[in-house]
Amino acid sequence: YFPKGTYILNAEANLTSNPYVHIFGDGPENTILNFGGCPSGSAFINVGNYSSIKALKIVGNAAGVVADLVTLTGNNIELEDLILNIGHFGVYANNRTDLTLKRVKTIGFRVAVGPNTAHGLFLEGSSTRNVILEYCSDIGSRSGWYIAGRDYVVTNALIDNSVFPADYGFEIYADNVT
Repeated sequence: YFPKGTYILNAEANLTSNPYVHIFGDGPENTILNFGGCPSGSAFINVGNYSSIKALKIVGNAAGVVADLVTLTGNNIELEDLILNIGHFGVYANNRTDLTLKRVKTIGFRVAVGPNTAHGLFLEGSSTRNVILEYCSDIGSRSGWYIAGRDYVVTNALIDNSVFPADYGFEIYADNVT
């Protein structure tokens, strides 16, 4: 639990894929985590099965070298009431199932890493499925959301790249989504 305040993370918080880890604050307007850690790391990496991250604002490195702010390696994960700002990907997951993102706002993901463009959400893999995106938004990221897999439910989403138009001509790229 992170009570109201501003915190500095100087290294990745590696959750080592342990299940049932719950990280939460007093709301994204009250609990801010500034991540200036590894040049290619994640603020929270290896988020495991049945875990959750809620009620925080996570801000990436001002130099924009952070790869991902949250990297999911488990299934049945909840992300709720988050503001994710600056970096390569806000949330990254590959071949995960049963993900719920509610009121997750991604802002300004503009940093390309190698050949990969930047996205607020990057959910890939043909076995990614059963994903719920509810009241989520992206403002000003380089290419909005990339979602692949199947069985997505998206309600009340806002993608606005009018500040920084999408480099690749899309705000939501959906591949094989049913």
